[in-house]
Amino acid sequence: MSYQELSIKTVTGKKDYVCIWCGEQIDKGERHETRAYKFYGDFHFERTHSECAKAMVKRDWGEDDSFEPHSYKRGTIEQSEGR
Repeated sequence: MSYQELSIKTVTGKKDYVCIWCGEQIDKGERHETRAYKFYGDFHFERTHSECAKAMVKRDWGEDDSFEPHSYKRGTIEQSEGR
């Protein structure tokens, strides 16, 4: 896998955002994680709830695993309905 992590930070939102993991809103003023990385040469920047960031680390990622945004329940590695 060609994954290069560039940065992970805990920030306070200056506006509302959407969590890449669960698809739920991250409210303005809420502490959350930002992640910048390169994947197969493409730059990516994502925001997640803090509990979703922890779930993302717990998931067993295989060599050929792909990630479908908004496909997990908040704070878990359980896939959302319809996925």
